[in-house]
Amino acid sequence: MTVVVPAEAVTSNIAVTTDLALSSNALPFTVNFGGPVLQVAVSDAPLQVNLTSPQTLDWIHWGRISETVPDRRNGVTPLISDYTLINSTQAFAFPENIAFSWTDGNHPPVVSETFADVETYDSGSGFQITVPADTTVKTLNLYAEVFGGQAILHASLSDGSAADITDQSVTDSDIGSKVYSIDFRAASAGQTLTVTFTGAPDAGGVGLQAATLTPHLPVVNITSPAAAQSYPAGGTIPLTVAASQIDSSISAMAALASDGSSFTSTSAPLSANWQPAASGHFVINANALDTTGLSNTASPVEVDVIGQGGSLSVQRTDAPSSVDLGVRGTAD
Repeated sequence: MTVVVPAEAVTSNIAVTTDLALSSNALPFTVNFGGPVLQVAVSDAPLQVNLTSPQTLDWIHWGRISETVPDRRNGVTPLISDYTLINSTQAFAFPENIAFSWTDGNHPPVVSETFADVETYDSGSGFQITVPADTTVKTLNLYAEVFGGQAILHASLSDGSAADITDQSVTDSDIGSKVYSIDFRAASAGQTLTVTFTGAPDAGGVGLQAATLTPHLPVVNITSPAAAQSYPAGGTIPLTVAASQIDSSISAMAALASDGSSFTSTSAPLSANWQPAASGHFVINANALDTTGLSNTASPVEVDVIGQGGSLSVQRTDAPSSVDLGVRGTAD
């Protein structure tokens, strides 16, 4: 018997009907669209992170209570493990530069802007965490830091169905705060994703801040205009937003400029011509929705539209040894 699966179907039911109009009971099925997945993307950590989201399966935050007791999402079975130390016997809770907030924690439920993390400073030391893996694509976002050196992230699946990945792209002479977004899917259920984050031998140390686990969300990027570009007033600016998703397609897209202009599309990419009504500094936001109901937003893009009639200049001189602000700042 051959079953024709409706386009974009992920789960459904099938029943057999005979020529005598007799029907069997309905049996559920799940479509597995592809093979194993293991890949990582690295981005700068935003200065503020809200761990609470209806699309989040689990989250964990380290260091606010102590180096041994993490905050967790309340009301769910934990999926993200606590850390295990690598090449070290002691982690230290310490405040850093990223503010984390949430409204669905286990103790207490609401936390606003905690800067805590856990850190280790031994040569080549770091942390290891694990997450269950199966045949659905998920994303683990790991918020981590390296101090004065190179960071090394290694990820592997327990069934070996996808090649291990090692990322050594992050090097910082001061504090490098990054988000490692790891997409993963095993070849079978009951597997484990293992992630280690360590410093190179000459690094000053590494820090672990938080981790979130979500279904794989659509990937959305504003490809035009590019950030920080300038355009003459009265002209038309090409606007393009790209979006893609593993195992399903994009069903809705929207872009909104801070002048109130909005654009929509029922498929990817979204392409439009934007003509700002006036000169000024503008921010463009965009989002996409896939056919399973998962959504995501693009990083905002800021541009300038330059009019005529104004002037802006700067002059640089050596600073004097003393300054009388009452004389220099007569206007304010």
